[in-house]
Amino acid sequence: MMRHAARLTLISLLLWANAVAADAPTKITVIGDQSYPPFSFLDEGKPSGIYVDVLTKVFAQLPEYDIDIMMMPWRRGLAEIKNSRALAIFPPYYFPKERPYIGAYSIPILTEHVVLMCDSSRVSGTQTLIWPQDFKRKRITANKGYLLTPDFLQSIATNRITHIEVSGARSAIHMMLLNRADCFMHAELPTRWELDQLTKEQPELEKKLTTLNFTGTQIGQSGHLGYSADTVRYPFRDQFRAKVDRVLKALIANGEIQSIIDRYRNQLP
Repeated sequence: MMRHAARLTLISLLLWANAVAADAPTKITVIGDQSYPPFSFLDEGKPSGIYVDVLTKVFAQLPEYDIDIMMMPWRRGLAEIKNSRALAIFPPYYFPKERPYIGAYSIPILTEHVVLMCDSSRVSGTQTLIWPQDFKRKRITANKGYLLTPDFLQSIATNRITHIEVSGARSAIHMMLLNRADCFMHAELPTRWELDQLTKEQPELEKKLTTLNFTGTQIGQSGHLGYSADTVRYPFRDQFRAKVDRVLKALIANGEIQSIIDRYRNQLP
């Protein structure tokens, strides 16, 4: 009798443990670019930025998941996804052929408008220039791995444009001030953000920085949450993606994402 009771107790405990395990939130690691202000960056060691604020709102509505946002250098983050060490990364552009290890994308979170910031002493009339035909033989810098689509590379080759990879907006700005480059191609908001930060940190450069002007390119890139192609390790990927997309659509529709963007934009002069 006692053995039978003990056996029933053990079975009950096992069933209870399985039920608790089934109800426990699924642990997920999401990687963010740590050096892309104001979109995504570390602020005194804390994940910050437009994408972080948006995704924090999204994840708060998914209590069945225990989501950890880890910020790191962009290339390291891509390597983590490639090696299946994290489920998702933000904010990649939609490059499925160039990055086959990103097997799925969220709906677009927002559109980043691409501009050219040029030194007016070497590129005049920036307001009326058209990309790429008005930039023949110019030296154009861009972040490593940025916009390397076939169309972009073809436009560079056709117009004999020199493409120089840099580590960020600040590096590109210094190259222009040293006459080692003519323009920097990047998303508008982080470029203006970096220019403002540099002016505050090095006020002696303010006069020189006034020679840098902006021109549009008619290029827009949508930022996404990109997911690992490894559905063996992450069998719940598509279910999670569908839930994220549902919340994102609601945030877009009610204007919350635009409000977050405006809050950061309004910090600029």
